[in-house]
Amino acid sequence: MVSFMLFYSASKVKKNIFLTVLSVALLGQSFFLLNGTAIYGQNVNQYYYDRIINIPEDYGQVSELINNDDGGFGYVLPIPPVEYGYYKISSEENHIGQDILPKLISAPFIYISPNLGINEKTTTLLYNTIKNNNLNALRNLPIKYVILRRDVACIDCLDSSDEQLAKEFSLALRNETFSVYKIDSPSSLFRSTNVKYEVINPIKYKLTISGISNRQDLDFLLSFNKNWKLYLDINPDDSCAGNEIGLNPSTSECVRNKKFLEGDELMYLFKKPVFDSTHNLYDGYGNKWAVDSSVIGSSSELNLILFYQPQAWFYLLSVISFLSFSVYMLFVNIDLIRNVYMRLKEYSITTGIFK
Repeated sequence: MVSFMLFYSASKVKKNIFLTVLSVALLGQSFFLLNGTAIYGQNVNQYYYDRIINIPEDYGQVSELINNDDGGFGYVLPIPPVEYGYYKISSEENHIGQDILPKLISAPFIYISPNLGINEKTTTLLYNTIKNNNLNALRNLPIKYVILRRDVACIDCLDSSDEQLAKEFSLALRNETFSVYKIDSPSSLFRSTNVKYEVINPIKYKLTISGISNRQDLDFLLSFNKNWKLYLDINPDDSCAGNEIGLNPSTSECVRNKKFLEGDELMYLFKKPVFDSTHNLYDGYGNKWAVDSSVIGSSSELNLILFYQPQAWFYLLSVISFLSFSVYMLFVNIDLIRNVYMRLKEYSITTGIFK
């Protein structure tokens, strides 16, 4: 029906006017996707098209606790791990749809679901860890908080209990809806000897390995993917003083505000990765490289950037699409632009406004 209406409108309206109106409509609809509103949603009373959810105090307490934690990167694992479902958010209100907690908490969530792009082996590992009550194994993963929730109506869901979690982790908060447990010594996102790292964004990380001489392993504890590439960082940023957190004797994290873009993302399409032939599976789910000082000469400090290369193709195609669209619109509306220009020129000559 929509296609028929567009075809009919195109036959009745001038081409340049039709395409201009259509383009404005498409861009207007895309705005909410591009700025994140369509992903994170809104909860604003002035907007009639959004269902307003009153955030209960229990939810606010959990989000405040985790958002105020500046102790470095770490995932949040909810149990039961239900991302979409039926939630009883208060005694007077229910919610059917996506979990609200990730919209309130800035830390990343991990759900045990094969539909979220997580490596199957990682999903299986997490599932068996909780099912078999081997909760201490969560310390081997970059998980910082475990939230035991009582707001989910779910039959046969993977579950745990306060009694089981309290044996392994510290209770950070408990209210009627949630019990929040903090893993006191979670695994860092990277493992190596004398390594410092910074999370720039979910697809880019900066690393410094000090005192490197012989070959050593560099482990990255996210799901294995061959498209994770290591590159030499020829302009390392040494301005992390005062923002560095020691995670263990050999690992520290630089904690600063995340960046959506740094401006050099397209360059990774042309840069040559290093240590790519040593990229292998770690511990059945993660990533591992064997790194050494062969690429840095006499220096004992190895500065690297870990980047998910397919993202660079996405950025490149986005730029090409935007430029193509701009050229196309300029070509389609060239007559309109010429007419406007001639009228302005005629007006300026008549009135002498630009003399």
